[in-house]
Amino acid sequence: AFKAFSRRRSGTGLGSSHKCHYLMNNPIFTGRNALFVCELGMEAHIELFTAGDTILTQGDIADRVFCLKTGEVEVIVDDVPITSLAGDGTIFGLAAMFKCVGGSNKRNATVKALGLCDCRVITQAAFHAALKRYPEEKAHFQKLAEEQVKVTLANQAVATAPKPGAAQRIRASL
Repeated sequence: AFKAFSRRRSGTGLGSSHKCHYLMNNPIFTGRNALFVCELGMEAHIELFTAGDTILTQGDIADRVFCLKTGEVEVIVDDVPITSLAGDGTIFGLAAMFKCVGGSNKRNATVKALGLCDCRVITQAAFHAALKRYPEEKAHFQKLAEEQVKVTLANQAVATAPKPGAAQRIRASL
């Protein structure tokens, strides 16, 4: 993955005003507490990924949450592509941050870049520190994470369901 502008890695980054502005204008943060959003914005760093890069790996321990500014990603569960997510306002990596799947903080899916992806990344420590100060935001993002898990499970069920006529083809081949 090509990672640039990460103040933690390269020592450069966006100015605090710009970082706060981006998250404030991100649809996922619309209507959220402005101080909370700015606090997250101050902690966010940029990571860029190119087509084929693995951003998250199923089974890994959650250490970051990703806000996709531009680009498209594919969500894969148990080696089966289940959906794609695109563009501004997409957040992923949230479910494991809240231990929404069986009480585990392990990633429940692999996420791969389908093209150039520009992400704003917030560490687990920074995310949870901000949530402690804003309990109403914690409730909101926990609910969002739970909803994302439901959607992922529904998409997985559709992606792995036998296709119409599959039983007839299997019987015919026996």
